[in-house]
Amino acid sequence: MVEGLRGQGLLDEWRIPAKSSLFPARQRLGSEPLRVLFATTAKPMGTEVTPGCFWRGLRLLAVDGTCWDVADSPANEAAFGRPGNGRGHSSP
Repeated sequence: MVEGLRGQGLLDEWRIPAKSSLFPARQRLGSEPLRVLFATTAKPMGTEVTPGCFWRGLRLLAVDGTCWDVADSPANEAAFGRPGNGRGHSSP
């Protein structure tokens, strides 16, 4: 998160904390700082005039490397199927 700041000369002699100290710090802080960071920064960057951001008036969205969980229901199984494995499809 801070690598770009070093290149701009904004970190002076500050050193990145050891990984072993980050986990306890995150636990002490809780989820609120990340919620605020997300709410502040998670906004579409492209506008209607940005090439490739819209198609027929709709904003395009790509999700890569994400698994979506849906309720285990017959309707969802019919719509989305079930994940496969090395031996074919798994059974319900």
